[in-house]
Amino acid sequence: MLSANTQQKFQQDNLFNATPLYVQSEETNHETLFQCRFSQSRDLWLMPTKISNILQQTTAIEITFELATKQPLANIGLDKLCFYLNGAPFTTNQLYFLLSQHVQSASLVTDVHTLPLTHFSVTPVGFQKQDALLPYPKNSYDGYRILQEFFCFPEAFLFLDIHGLDDIPLAIEAEQFKLVINFDLEIPDGVILYDDSIKLNCTPIVNLFPIDSEAINLTGKSEEYVLSPNYQLTECFDIFSINEVRGLRYPNDAKPYPITYTAFESFYHQNHQTQNHGYYRLKISQNEQLYGYSHRLSFVRQQEPQLQQCEETVSVALNCTNRYIASQLSTRSIDLDSASIPYGALSAKNLFAPTLPLYPLLDKTLYWSELTNLSLNYQSLLNLDSLKKILQLYDLPSVYNTQVARQSQKRLDALVDLHSEHIEHIYKGLPVRGLKTTLVVHQNAFLSEGSLFLFCTVIAQFFTLYTSINMFHELEVINLDNKEVYRWPAQINQHILK
Repeated sequence: MLSANTQQKFQQDNLFNATPLYVQSEETNHETLFQCRFSQSRDLWLMPTKISNILQQTTAIEITFELATKQPLANIGLDKLCFYLNGAPFTTNQLYFLLSQHVQSASLVTDVHTLPLTHFSVTPVGFQKQDALLPYPKNSYDGYRILQEFFCFPEAFLFLDIHGLDDIPLAIEAEQFKLVINFDLEIPDGVILYDDSIKLNCTPIVNLFPIDSEAINLTGKSEEYVLSPNYQLTECFDIFSINEVRGLRYPNDAKPYPITYTAFESFYHQNHQTQNHGYYRLKISQNEQLYGYSHRLSFVRQQEPQLQQCEETVSVALNCTNRYIASQLSTRSIDLDSASIPYGALSAKNLFAPTLPLYPLLDKTLYWSELTNLSLNYQSLLNLDSLKKILQLYDLPSVYNTQVARQSQKRLDALVDLHSEHIEHIYKGLPVRGLKTTLVVHQNAFLSEGSLFLFCTVIAQFFTLYTSINMFHELEVINLDNKEVYRWPAQINQHILK
């Protein structure tokens, strides 16, 4: 969570530093102070206002905003308003459900004016490419990214963009104002809202940062070379991805010249490549001493025998994590890197302690699951058993936590039926074909109705992203426990059909 005095855009990839921790070095067996680093996952519009009070009524909530000075509300950027739902999962999920499905009306209230917000609406955050928590391969299906992030960090989907506040008259000025949201049903029992249940200026950060590797002396006499960001503090770094591999070659009878290495699996194999180009291959294995992975590189160079007597130094640009070290941090222990504040005074604090890292298992079971995954197409996916297998595959926390695994299996068992039918809609004056899927679910496997709704929202987006170009998908969910029916609007290429 950040705070600012004026509205400004805080772009993703800004760096954050954590309070230093004492870490015992495996190399020297001595304790040393070490600082974990984090990066911002999404763009954030910082608002020059804060929420000072939330009043909960039977069928409404009244949110009080405060500004530093009296000013026109049209100038503070309310068109970029984004809520983060903070607190206990039962409350946040139920509030998510109410704001997404059951808003009847809304109004903006000052001491002098009451402005009905006739175009008030709410849209979920976390489903667009720019909302990704981690860098994802460009050639991969974005729906799998959504599933993985939802299971690993569901709090990232508790953001809601608020619309309908972009046409406030300039005449409305205030130092304090209220946003009143009325629902078409009563707020459920057990939902207790506090003043911090809705927060502004929040964005996810991840323990991921750019760093260069230790230099590799490429002699050509070894099949593989150890890849490490820091030989002295191996326990504090793990590699997430490789950004670039570059070398500097020192011929015996000529000036040094740079070499660019491309991933062998990139299929960037050209017969006309010059001597300034080569290939690398990354090998990942379980680290035998530490929780996490070990990494080694092998290289393919043209005219390898002639290069045996030629020195070459290779440097690798990496994205790295701090292994399990970051999970030892507490709340309010992460702040902005001073280099990330070029535009005014900002302050930041983390609302949650960082989560434990989750590593995919490097065994043949995963490979077979991935092959099964690749064999699925849109038609075969619209099958209940196939859907359950996909959900199970990307539920990484269940691999490491038996209690989470039992709860996940309970959710899967609650999905009792899935069937689809072809339908048509008129889109921009033309008929467009698509599919309507009906999913039948028992709510009792979920924490609340809101938890069920959020889970099905993720599935709806997953199906939408899986559709072919110029097709749409429409999801309908039947709640067997209370006989409610939820519908998500038909979308084509992530645009709602109207």
